[in-house]
Amino acid sequence: MKKKTVVLLLCTMSVVLASCGKTTDAKNEVQETTEVAVTEPETETEIDENGTEVVNETETAEETESGGKFIVTLEEANESYQADDGTVIYEDAYSYPKLDADQDKEAAEAINADITELEKEHKSGIEAMIGYAKEDYGYYKDANTETATEEEGGLSLYDFFPYSSEETSTVERNDNGIFSFVVYNYDFSGGAHGNYAYSGYNYDANTGARLVLTDLAGDGDAFKQNILSDIEAQCQTPEYQELLFPEYMDYLEDSIFEDTAWYLTDEGLTITCPPYALGPYAAGNIDFKISYDTLETYGLKSEYRYQAD
Repeated sequence: MKKKTVVLLLCTMSVVLASCGKTTDAKNEVQETTEVAVTEPETETEIDENGTEVVNETETAEETESGGKFIVTLEEANESYQADDGTVIYEDAYSYPKLDADQDKEAAEAINADITELEKEHKSGIEAMIGYAKEDYGYYKDANTETATEEEGGLSLYDFFPYSSEETSTVERNDNGIFSFVVYNYDFSGGAHGNYAYSGYNYDANTGARLVLTDLAGDGDAFKQNILSDIEAQCQTPEYQELLFPEYMDYLEDSIFEDTAWYLTDEGLTITCPPYALGPYAAGNIDFKISYDTLETYGLKSEYRYQAD
């Protein structure tokens, strides 16, 4: 495998993630050198149980950010799986943060261990997706005979679109109180469109423990009730009424209190709900935001208030 390293000198760096109508801006500014290491695609040929040749092309990259409590390296990988005729049948992309620290190395190690488990969960689902993609492609390949023609102005009944999945991470908060990042999750396995969601992961920057929402306040139950009341009021505004299902109240509490439905930024708390949770697909991802000033009135612990450098 050949490896190329590109060093970029940046005064300020912001990471922007934009997908399906939502944009998340990373707030951490980088004042030092950012190193991007790119590995050229590595090709591996495999033969499946049916004798079909599958070519797996992998490209990896690392992007290191200094600034904040932890030094964060985003480890990225892009994988493409091809059938023996060269058709791409499945594509996968993922990136996860890996932490280092001059101090509190134990906290960094604890967070890294948890993130490693998230990465393992993602990889464990890849084999099943490849199997479904190969089966689907085999069906379309057999069905797409010489007599199959494209409909005028549209696609043939037998066109095949590669399956794909994506889990890409963006750091949202990195200070002496909290380390928080959000993962954009996307899966396509045929049909009119794929499905996507955002998942938040939040850690105590001093212990490395992953936090649940009730950990943020001394009285966790009262804290959650205040958040629920706040979001119910937001839902009554015209902005949200245009997005929500008429019966959204039946699903609101369960949706906003999913374990990974929240994350902390430099501005406050974001609670995020994917398409179909509270509104139709066309409404996109529905987010609710609560500032730190308001959270403090709800009982936010002092150690979790935003700590600017």
